[in-house]
Amino acid sequence: MSDSKKVLLIAPYFIPRRRVGSLRPFKFAIHLLSLGYTPVILTIGHQPDHLTPKERKMLGSIEILSIKSPLDRTSKTNKKGKNKEKTEYSLVEIISSWVDRHCPIDTWIFLFVLRWGWIKRVVNLTKPDLIMASGDPWSGLWLGEKLSKKFNVPFVADFRDPWTLGTLRLRERSKFSAGIDKIVERRVIKKADRLIFTSNQTNKLYTETYQMPSIKSTTIYNSFEPGLMKNSSDSSILSNWDDSKLNILFLGRFRRLSSTSLIVEILNHIQFSDPGTIHQIRVHSFGMPDKVETERIDEAGFNLSFIFHDPFDPEEALSIMNCADLLLLSTSRERFNIIPSKLWDYLFSEVPILSIVPNPEVGEIINETNAGVHFSPNKVVEISEFIIQAVRAKRSGLDLPVPNKKNMSTIREFTSKAATVKLATIFDELMN
Repeated sequence: MSDSKKVLLIAPYFIPRRRVGSLRPFKFAIHLLSLGYTPVILTIGHQPDHLTPKERKMLGSIEILSIKSPLDRTSKTNKKGKNKEKTEYSLVEIISSWVDRHCPIDTWIFLFVLRWGWIKRVVNLTKPDLIMASGDPWSGLWLGEKLSKKFNVPFVADFRDPWTLGTLRLRERSKFSAGIDKIVERRVIKKADRLIFTSNQTNKLYTETYQMPSIKSTTIYNSFEPGLMKNSSDSSILSNWDDSKLNILFLGRFRRLSSTSLIVEILNHIQFSDPGTIHQIRVHSFGMPDKVETERIDEAGFNLSFIFHDPFDPEEALSIMNCADLLLLSTSRERFNIIPSKLWDYLFSEVPILSIVPNPEVGEIINETNAGVHFSPNKVVEISEFIIQAVRAKRSGLDLPVPNKKNMSTIREFTSKAATVKLATIFDELMN
């Protein structure tokens, strides 16, 4: 396309890296070319994982500039793909924790500073008309602002989550590093030509906190890409699957951000109010939970209720979801501004969603799409009663107490193509 504009997409995490956030820039990139923009990806190089055949085909000839890293602490899988469980702190881990706490922004900043000369050269050869950076890692936004200033092109900052305004921190921050984070975040917000957030709640939070004009920011939800997954249903690919039980599926691994605490509290209530029902419930997830979550399940005595499967091929996600009775959408009670990214995959499954998240925006989307039921996390009694009714319905061969059919015409508005059309509209405005 001769009149196509070049967009440099700075995505520290990009497929085949299997990290939260790596799919969002990928889904934008594969549709931008048809909308008049040629994407060039700048990312941190990653070796262990491989592209699926569908991902490789969709990427086509999109140029990927990989920044070589001498050290990568984000890869934590063994040869079989299972999560390594840390049983004790080593000296290296103690040092790493100290560095994480005191390092401004995040530790990838050192790599970007180290490779700054190389980054400038390849970006100069690329000659982008516009730069977009996604965070976190938040150093991606730092790099995007720095490069947009260097090459004098418009800059779009994509906040996948709240940064310094987030209510739950994965990394402990020192007073020094937290202070620098705020300074850099403020500079990114001031210098960016447009800000993008993944929920209206986060958009509102930043707009009010930084007193931004409403025209400067917009919300573009995460999305679903139909072409990435096989559309079938085959429970044989899952071990320990019993169709006679109420199978509640969580398409991920239980950890601090996706804790089992609320699920355990609900199961405790069910065990107290209707003891016979608890043995009919299975909660499925993928990958072993972290140590805190494992201990919580053990102490509550629900080892038989939780089934942990091996991680799956990304193309099998839809097939796996379609085996379940309910798809569990949950996150920490403290994350009331975010929309869990699993929601968008869940919407396109045949299976109804059981949403237990604090952001009311999620409930609005589920109601609008007729995709399931939504509860506030503090409604433990109501959630427990719903699950008990679902168990009884399945045991009697009746329909579950959920909406009968999803509104697919509305759900199609949440495809990655639709999200990229919104992004391209922003690019058009900046280019003009």
